[in-house]
Amino acid sequence: MIKVPGSKSFWSAITCSALLLSCAGPERATRASTEGLADGANDRLAGAGVGDVASNGGGAVGREAWQTMTKRFADDLIAATADLRGAVAVFPALARTPAANRWASCGIGDRIAQEIVLKLQAAGRQVLAEQALRAAIEGSNRGLDALVDEDAAIALAERLAGIGQVAVAVTGTIDVVEGRGFGGGRRVEFALRATNVRAGGAVRRADATVEQPAAVAATVADLAAAGAWRIGAAATPFQPSVDREFDVLTTAALARILDRSPELVFDRRVAVMPLELDATGDKARALASRQRALESAIDTAERKAKADGASDPLQAALDGPLTVAGTDYPSGSAALQAYYDLRQSTYGVGSGALAADLGDSVAETLRGITGDRVTIVAADDRRLAVGMVQADSLESRTDGSVAGSSIAFVESQAADVVVTTRLRQRIEDYVLRVRVFDLADPNRGRTETVTLAPWVVEPLKKRLGTR
Repeated sequence: MIKVPGSKSFWSAITCSALLLSCAGPERATRASTEGLADGANDRLAGAGVGDVASNGGGAVGREAWQTMTKRFADDLIAATADLRGAVAVFPALARTPAANRWASCGIGDRIAQEIVLKLQAAGRQVLAEQALRAAIEGSNRGLDALVDEDAAIALAERLAGIGQVAVAVTGTIDVVEGRGFGGGRRVEFALRATNVRAGGAVRRADATVEQPAAVAATVADLAAAGAWRIGAAATPFQPSVDREFDVLTTAALARILDRSPELVFDRRVAVMPLELDATGDKARALASRQRALESAIDTAERKAKADGASDPLQAALDGPLTVAGTDYPSGSAALQAYYDLRQSTYGVGSGALAADLGDSVAETLRGITGDRVTIVAADDRRLAVGMVQADSLESRTDGSVAGSSIAFVESQAADVVVTTRLRQRIEDYVLRVRVFDLADPNRGRTETVTLAPWVVEPLKKRLGTR
């Protein structure tokens, strides 16, 4: 699980200028409105629209438009998130002008975000913003070069939601629009949006438009001041990590499973299996043959031990000598170890390291989600269990089931629940499957599948030693 420092101490140092809430004058120069949309129990909405505001002071009119909009939006968002569980990620409002024709950060956008953050924090909301938000984005294996527009900001927030860091995202745009048609002039359109990135759907939206020529000119001039964020093409190129991508995707998949079925792991003993990889070709066939021979040999030895009156037939089968496909082993445990070594050699050293790292990440995620209300079976204690469960992989690929002998053996290693991860290569991509199931009833479980991003394919092939 990726950990990111909180943002409260950072934002406590931010000061904000007073809001210009009223200004006299006969000319209607700005329009501002807020709109609420219901979206579930965590999205209770309150507040009505804000009416037209009039002013005749160029720069003040523009500032009044976005400050009034921002204040009402923040107040309504506070009401809408009264029962929210999780953090609100506040992105700076991004600006676009006809000359640049791309979205960029700006001083006004930063101010809008700051004012929202201050009000949310004063209301006791958990907030992720500014430096802490940038760190969280990088921690999720993405860089600010991915932040190219508002949709990209929401996508990044959804990624953070997947790893349990964010529930709602606040984004905004400041768009300078050239007028069209007879009498059309330039205008500046402000928009703020709060999105439930955990469950989907809109939480709150607010808009304001500046149309008075002097106000538009002053606002466009203010937009020239650069913001603190360097995004898109202006950002330092980010090099994502294959290992971190697995970490993030597995964490997100596991979090979705446990969000629906927390009872699967709470207060239980969990065996986390290393990453399992689908194999192809001669090596895959040889491994599958060894899998079947090993399982048959252990089953035969177990039945014999039971007939001989052993109190624990399976353990007796593992302790005694075992012959697998014509090869004699001093014990069933030694035969399992030989199979495990063969499997590692089939998939290469790189895959073994990746599997170990992923197993550690899953264990850490489980502890983080459950607040340590889970007991992870130690790696050394589950090594033989790994061999047994992986010996079922051929069967699992067919119907997702796990053989009874494997279940009994993992149970003997003091586990109640098993978490498995499996990577399957398709023609042009890879699919990662995360499964959590109860050993007492393997059909009682949850599975999440995710397709890896295209950029992962070649680095992963290199890592795994496949082409």
